[in-house]
Amino acid sequence: MAVYTVLDPAELAAVLASFGLPPPDRVVPEPKGYVNTNHHVWAGGRRFFLKVAEGKSEADAAFEAEVQDFLHGARFPVPRLVRAAGGRPFAAAGGRLAMLFAYAPGEEITRDEAEPARCRLLGEQLGRLHDLAAGFQASRPNPYGPARVRASIGVRAASSAITPSNGASFTAR
Repeated sequence: MAVYTVLDPAELAAVLASFGLPPPDRVVPEPKGYVNTNHHVWAGGRRFFLKVAEGKSEADAAFEAEVQDFLHGARFPVPRLVRAAGGRPFAAAGGRLAMLFAYAPGEEITRDEAEPARCRLLGEQLGRLHDLAAGFQASRPNPYGPARVRASIGVRAASSAITPSNGASFTAR
């Protein structure tokens, strides 16, 4: 299970209060993922998705919120970000930053269920996302650049050349 930051009931109630919500009626940890601690949360008669950002700064969370707001404003299908007190996109939780999103219904599918029609719809959305990206003006250095990826998979910088099956060579910088 990908739960790195354990929040007790009082901490969960406090973080939800930061978003103007009552204590949760129900909390279910999300076992999938490997970067953040995530929970499905039911409070005030609604369902939310609480993300505890592991190792992220306020600037990281603010940038993520800017991306989310931009896409939501463009009517791209992303969950709505719930703002904390003072309009901040995050609140403190367990010594970390937490972001709260309105629950976005959906379904996980298996590889066998990824038939051409679904893949076509996904491709259309990815194309739209690509088109929208041209209008997004904010920027920041990529925290997941080649150096971090190499370090995370244990590959030395000297062996960073990648040769795909077509023979082209790419070197991470």
